[in-house]
Amino acid sequence: CVKPLRVGPTLTGMIVHPAVFRFRVKKLKETLVAVQQLDKNMSSLRSWLAQIETELSRPIVYESCDSNEIQQKLTEQQELQRDIEKHSTGVASVLNLCEVLLHDCDACSTETECDSIQQATRNLDRRWRNICAMSMERRLKIEETWRLWQKFLDDYTRFDEWLETSERTAAMPNSSEVLYTVAKEELKKFEAFQRQVHESLTQLELINKQYRR
Repeated sequence: CVKPLRVGPTLTGMIVHPAVFRFRVKKLKETLVAVQQLDKNMSSLRSWLAQIETELSRPIVYESCDSNEIQQKLTEQQELQRDIEKHSTGVASVLNLCEVLLHDCDACSTETECDSIQQATRNLDRRWRNICAMSMERRLKIEETWRLWQKFLDDYTRFDEWLETSERTAAMPNSSEVLYTVAKEELKKFEAFQRQVHESLTQLELINKQYRR
């Protein structure tokens, strides 16, 4: 840290060397530029931080919840993630600049100024970490919806195929003008079929319960 120096005669008769004076002026100018740059960068980041936090806080709402809509949500989230990654360098730059100014006696000449920079650093770091966590959580939620949608399609396809087979079986019983032994076997077959229907109804209820949430 460079302490303030006075140029010319002092009360004690000491004189500051011109080279020292020039260095002092240069140092103060550099500090002023750094502070102004920090203020400019922080102002720009505040606007972006508020915007991205609003976007990430919005609930994920599906209108039809089909594969196209889920994929669209995933694409939108990927665009948000790219925007976040694009700003990572700017955030790191501001945090580094804050760290530099914290060790500058001119920028932190008072305890109040030091506290102000430290508070800005903590707030920015906290908000940035929170944004990264929210973005990941949002992506995982959409991916989980996609996984459930794929599983639903598989369950639906299997159940639909079973329904078609069962409808054909129920519509064509072999019970007209047949021998008693044949009718008895046909009855056993339909009793087994009936048990299968009840089991499948339970499966249908489970599917409805799972995908209504």
